[in-house]
Amino acid sequence: MSQELIETTDEGVVTLAINRPEDKNMLSDNLLEELLKKVYALDNDNAVRVVVLTGTGNEFFCGGIFNPKMMSQLTHHQIRTRRQRANELFDRLESLTHPVIAAINGRAQAGGFEMAMACDMRVAAAHATFALPETSWGMFPGAGGPLRLPFLVGMGMAMDIIMTGRDVSAEEARRIGLVERAAGPNEFASAVQGLSRAIARTGLLGNRAVKKLVRATLRMDLKTARSYSDALRDTIAGTADSAEGIAAYCANRPPRFQGK
Repeated sequence: MSQELIETTDEGVVTLAINRPEDKNMLSDNLLEELLKKVYALDNDNAVRVVVLTGTGNEFFCGGIFNPKMMSQLTHHQIRTRRQRANELFDRLESLTHPVIAAINGRAQAGGFEMAMACDMRVAAAHATFALPETSWGMFPGAGGPLRLPFLVGMGMAMDIIMTGRDVSAEEARRIGLVERAAGPNEFASAVQGLSRAIARTGLLGNRAVKKLVRATLRMDLKTARSYSDALRDTIAGTADSAEGIAAYCANRPPRFQGK
């Protein structure tokens, strides 16, 4: 693994840190490829319970995949290819079997903001900001922003954020449901750790089913979603983890989930 991506593992929590602070933690072609390979590799690793995606430093979570100056130096084919790879990565984060937390340590801009949206949960440092400035560049966000943001904050607020290109503070992000938690400078790391470890302690199969169910049914009608939920529930109810959870509750002891 290159120095542009730092991986650490602790008690089933895998943290992937984008390490390009000199370039606003932007996603280069090489970094996109490296992240894609890593996400694919993590997908069916039962030792992994949670994935945390963050950036190094405290200025930028991720500055995106382009800015206007960069685009002026690239061909349309190069721009399209990088955007397609970014979309593949973001879609893969969304469909990863493990829950993914975006630990937003600084500014999330353009594609960096869109990457955070593709994660399952978001924790923001109090000084973090969010922006989709593409309309001020004469374009619009092309890596999922207009598709995912309405599901997080509603149609009107999504249009407000996208069409104005304005900055959204961490406090506003928490208020409108864009992030689940916003933490002060001395509390950010512990907030991320607390959430990730709390999830890691619960049942692997149950969490996988919850993510699959929530993601799959967002756009389903209620009847179809209910049938899908019932089928998943019946599958999980027959597992060893389900029996262990019930036995542990009855014995008043912590469960020992095995992912089986």
